[in-house]
Amino acid sequence: DSTSATAITLPLCRAGAVGVTYKFVVKTANTAGYTIVTGDITDSTGDVFVGGLDQSGTGGASSHVAAANENTITLDSDATNGGGSVGSYVECTMISATQWLIHGFVVTADADGTGAALLSNAD
Repeated sequence: DSTSATAITLPLCRAGAVGVTYKFVVKTANTAGYTIVTGDITDSTGDVFVGGLDQSGTGGASSHVAAANENTITLDSDATNGGGSVGSYVECTMISATQWLIHGFVVTADADGTGAALLSNAD
């Protein structure tokens, strides 16, 4: 519920915490962005996202599946090819010692946006 840049780091994945779920809901438009990052961003051995996000806006709808080593979600209501307007939500569920399953719905005001800015690799 902030309008300033907000970074959230998920806890490190570990076998004993499988099933832990966090849900992030955008209640206030934030043009500075919300960033959700895994606890270990090391390529190949760190925590990564699997699954994907659905995006919808005035330009239509699309789906975005996490690629190898992607560990960052950016929700920015003003970003080109992004999204994160009020009503967007993301759920992150730890499913293994190195993976977070993500799913959610992202609202965008970018009429011709591709959603390419939603998921990325922090390192």
